[in-house]
Amino acid sequence: MCFIICLIGNHKVGKSTIFNKLTNTKNAIISNKKYFTTDRKYGICNFKKFKFKIIDTPPFNFFYNNSILSKKLKFQIKIAISESNIILFIVDNKKGLTYNDIFLSDYLKKKNKKIILIINKFENNLINNLKLIDFYNLNYKNIIKFSNNISINNLINKIIKNKNKNKIKNKKFIKVIILGKTNVGKSTLLNKIINKNRLLIYDLNNTTKNYIEIEYIYNKNNYLFLDTIGFNKKINNIYFKKNIKIIKKSNLILFLIDSKNKITNFEFKILKYIYKLRKSLLILINKCDLINKNEKKNYKRNIKKKLKFLYYTKFKFISAKNNLGINNIIKKIYNIYISSIFKFNTYNLNKNLIKLNKISLLKKNIKLKFAHQGSIKPLKIIIHSKILNKNNKKKCILYIEKYFYKIYSLFCTPINIIINN
Repeated sequence: MCFIICLIGNHKVGKSTIFNKLTNTKNAIISNKKYFTTDRKYGICNFKKFKFKIIDTPPFNFFYNNSILSKKLKFQIKIAISESNIILFIVDNKKGLTYNDIFLSDYLKKKNKKIILIINKFENNLINNLKLIDFYNLNYKNIIKFSNNISINNLINKIIKNKNKNKIKNKKFIKVIILGKTNVGKSTLLNKIINKNRLLIYDLNNTTKNYIEIEYIYNKNNYLFLDTIGFNKKINNIYFKKNIKIIKKSNLILFLIDSKNKITNFEFKILKYIYKLRKSLLILINKCDLINKNEKKNYKRNIKKKLKFLYYTKFKFISAKNNLGINNIIKKIYNIYISSIFKFNTYNLNKNLIKLNKISLLKKNIKLKFAHQGSIKPLKIIIHSKILNKNNKKKCILYIEKYFYKIYSLFCTPINIIINN
């Protein structure tokens, strides 16, 4: 079992900063904006031989109003607490003990979890030392005074002592990234796939502020889903660059588009980039309940025409909100993954080269000599050949790609053909 640490505290106490230090990343974006963190954010802390999961949470405030967003924030925090083994209760030494800290302390003590009180933003002076007395009166056995000048190792060592040195095994994950425009239904889809209201769903643009990693086990296979910030031209560059980085790391991509809107030039650009990387891809056309049968036919025909370079992908109509077409998505993901790790038999590959050499397009432009597999994820076939006409090289490569894709019955997974002259 993976040991899980949960960060709990009010607004601007430094949860995201501590999360970034523990995970040695900048995944939790730090902002002065209230309730900027609106989801549970997952990360991994590696320290010497130890490894554990960290959850960053939205601000916990007992004086929330009764808005829909406030209720959903509370729900996210409750789930994070229930999943965790240790709670890091973070308070602000500069502000001193607040009423919210007192209420939150009482609430956490009822959860029967191990709690470490982190007194953040600590400075060794008379005023702050007087404020410390109030925090010590909360009666916690494990208390750490922390600031930017203090090594994170002190905190990690305290966590290790509390976790009784449980060792965590490395897992192999099928990494799935969910991409799409802002408010297209990515978080709703993921909630339906994993059958758990784990992400914040709220009808506002850019509700998912950072990408979110979620582990899911189905039929003994470990999946790691990454729900991302929606693509939007106006969006800050930080988010866009993060999505590009995680596209490279993923095994396969679920790309959501809205059935009521035409595909945009920006979406087209991203899909071109996915093809360039030869990533496995399934395109999901969401909100299909809003269009009739004829509209579906026309939409599918038009999008196939525009995206004809994605010869290998499948287009599936779904309604994430109404749970239409969702049931078999996890099985499709697994089938795509199996295609992405397919191992070609060298003898069989070269048998097919003989057939390809007889096709007129190739016969005039290229002579194929010997083929072998270069890699998996992405699939790569290296072909040693003699190029007769360089002008038609791209045409020949695309023909070979499609030929092998069809002959080996691959699913939503392209092949990168490398021609060595």
